[in-house]
Amino acid sequence: MRSLLLAIFTFAAVVAAPRLAAASGAVGTWQSDSGNTFVIPDSKTDFDLIMTRADGQQTVYRAGWVQGMVGTQFRYGANPTCTATINRRDPDVIHVSCPQQDSTWVRIATQHGRPGGIVGTWHSTSGFHFAIPKFSRDEFDILMTAPNGTKTLMKGQWIQGMIGTQFIMGKYTCTFNSQDPDEIRVVASDEKFIWQRD
Repeated sequence: MRSLLLAIFTFAAVVAAPRLAAASGAVGTWQSDSGNTFVIPDSKTDFDLIMTRADGQQTVYRAGWVQGMVGTQFRYGANPTCTATINRRDPDVIHVSCPQQDSTWVRIATQHGRPGGIVGTWHSTSGFHFAIPKFSRDEFDILMTAPNGTKTLMKGQWIQGMIGTQFIMGKYTCTFNSQDPDEIRVVASDEKFIWQRD
């Protein structure tokens, strides 16, 4: 009986392991053969996909996993919609099918952050929400969502010598709380807010 239970547990672990890995397997920065780059954040639900063109122009698309295909296949864009599927034989390749043309994405970066770092989603006492999809030692993207749902792509930049501690976003200076890595103090000359990690 004991060996039967062990066999069942081992089988369940082997079956579940690929699914758990797949849920975060798409996280990363991807280069399309069209010349665009795409950032996929860690999410098991709908997410914002940031596309950067070769000329630096950026567009945010709402993306969502196909039902039952979390970590394997998602759709993004307005009508017409594109479908992106991760290659099971090579998890560093995504095939994208769009009505106009197909393309292939290749992963160029996997590490987007570390626990307790800046990567993730944040809600502010101002009522706004902020998403930071990946860590960078230089300038990085911040997707701001207003209470009415309007999204604005902003830039953050670490203050020299303060990477991981303090950054500037427009007129605001943003500083991690030294006592709580899930809190950021955001100040300007006439305003002060607190961000809490979601």
